[in-house]
Amino acid sequence: MRYPGIKDAYHSFDEISNIRTAFWVISKSENSWGMLLGNSSGHSFHFGHDNSIFHHQYSSSAVRDGILSINGNDVDGTNTPFPSELSIISLQLSGEAKASNFSMDRGINGRFFKGDLGELILFDQALNQAETKAVESYLHRKWNLPLAYNPVLPPFSVSEDGVVSANRSFDYEELSQYPLRVKATDTTGRSFVETFHIAIQDVIEDLDQDGIQDAYDIDIDGDGSINDFEISYGTDPRDPASVNRSPSQLRLENQKSVVENTPASFVIGQFQADDADNDALSYSVSGNNFTIEQNGTVRTARSFDYEQEPTVTVTLVATDPRGASNSAVFSIEVLDLPNDLDEDGLADSVDPDRDGDGMSNSEELANHSDPDDSASIN
Repeated sequence: MRYPGIKDAYHSFDEISNIRTAFWVISKSENSWGMLLGNSSGHSFHFGHDNSIFHHQYSSSAVRDGILSINGNDVDGTNTPFPSELSIISLQLSGEAKASNFSMDRGINGRFFKGDLGELILFDQALNQAETKAVESYLHRKWNLPLAYNPVLPPFSVSEDGVVSANRSFDYEELSQYPLRVKATDTTGRSFVETFHIAIQDVIEDLDQDGIQDAYDIDIDGDGSINDFEISYGTDPRDPASVNRSPSQLRLENQKSVVENTPASFVIGQFQADDADNDALSYSVSGNNFTIEQNGTVRTARSFDYEQEPTVTVTLVATDPRGASNSAVFSIEVLDLPNDLDEDGLADSVDPDRDGDGMSNSEELANHSDPDDSASIN
């Protein structure tokens, strides 16, 4: 129906005080007023002065904070212009709103809708996503208007000989009953319309057989990851094989040995790991003997003594953004640096007088003095 935008050119109805979901097939003329719904004493659906669908301040929070879609695309009604071409508008309100007409704003002169309204559907309950898409798909088929997603098939179809068939499978947890509106027309053109309610029989579903129905199970597939986590990550909460995979192929590249007494911060290698999900990995080290940088560079955190530790181990850990981790232990060889206490060019292991005090090691031991201390002479 076309509305000319002049005084008293609107349709009124008994006030509905608890609107929760609404659908329009609508277009608005340019440079005109365009409230989606009006009320004689309120302005919940207040039109934006900049031609936006809702005013950022004067529309009610239940309206402007709801989920608004145009032809299946979610938009922000406070900065989206009112469509000038016939479109499907759906609104899932965040609370209740009132309306009593389409569409004038409290009788104010110049605030009468100008444009075309093909269909208006109001619900006093908040429809879920599946129900909203079903109505949008119905309007898409009826008015041959575009839709951003593949339209939902109507639940049922009726053949010319009266056979009712289901067009798809049903999920009791999604919706327990569906309305079926049937119109019968005789050869004279007279018709009768009746609405039936088709009940969906509940079947107990327990994918992981843990005794908890899928509708109430926080981990439907029993893979250890809760459903919401899998959905946010992009894996399938109904497929135990669709999980976040831990880092793998842990390796220490360009691994080096370290000479004893080498100061801290010596680079012993580059730690790397692979991730089958192509996630960016973070690295850490267990213990206090080594440090690791986020690029994987592993350094010593102290010096080592070959005589005390000819081999040291380091545990390196790779972790993905979802907390899955893997670790590996690597052995680092400590190289012996020959000791020459008296710096005479002879290694202590072959020097008969290690401390260079003129008395042989054996003589000092026989005299109960220290062969490694030149001041220890008995």
